[in-house]
Amino acid sequence: MNNFYITNPSDIDRYINLDVSGFIFGIEKFSSEFNSYLSLDKISLICDKCKNNNKDIIIFLNRLYFEHEIDDLKETIKELSKLNVIIGFTDDSVLNILDEIGFKGESMLISNHLGTNSYTLDFYLNRGVKNAYISTEITVDEINEINSHTDSNIFIKGYGYLNMATSSRKLLTNYFKFINKNKDKNSYTFKDFVTSKEFKIVEEYNSNFYTGDVYNSIEFIDKLDNLNIILDNYMIDEEVFYKEVNNFINHNISEGNYTGFLDKKTVYKVEDYE
Repeated sequence: MNNFYITNPSDIDRYINLDVSGFIFGIEKFSSEFNSYLSLDKISLICDKCKNNNKDIIIFLNRLYFEHEIDDLKETIKELSKLNVIIGFTDDSVLNILDEIGFKGESMLISNHLGTNSYTLDFYLNRGVKNAYISTEITVDEINEINSHTDSNIFIKGYGYLNMATSSRKLLTNYFKFINKNKDKNSYTFKDFVTSKEFKIVEEYNSNFYTGDVYNSIEFIDKLDNLNIILDNYMIDEEVFYKEVNNFINHNISEGNYTGFLDKKTVYKVEDYE
């Protein structure tokens, strides 16, 4: 049996009675890759609603942070520590702050690219990080092997655009400045000249690259049993997303979806694409 977690629903009441284990939210200034961001006051109200409905709340502090932000980040984490939430992090500065303030709750490693083995997860587990959102660049067999070799509570992505890379720089701003043109939006599509595939780049506090196709692991759901599966609505139409959430819950299997690396190993040599 899988536990499903929904990212940032626009209407939580629509999802609260579904067979999902919890919700994932981003917070103003310190999160990335969400359709909208919540204030601390709003998160506090949602915590009460989720607690009454036996749902978990995970807060993703999934940005790369700059030195001048650390003091404000620390104060935000102190406020979050008063709530019954799991704090997820990408930047290890968050883990250091959690240690510094004596955080007693649960935390989660968010690793789009580096969470590819049980040794990494055990390193963080030894630092008190009980949960891990592991890489989207490994196969079904590798996911299950990692899960069998660690006591970390594993989360995987089940649905949504895949993050391909993150930069702390303002790549779109820099590009349009270089070509002396105005940047009129924060999201653009570009085409790979080798494969002719389209990809997305989004600039917020950091710059993120995404697959052009929406990743959907539904056809592998029976091979990913007893895992926490995150269903991500970032940049996806709400009605389309709601339908897919119900497909996962009810195991309505469909084939022909974009499945990333679930059935193929990562390409390590550039010449393999030439």
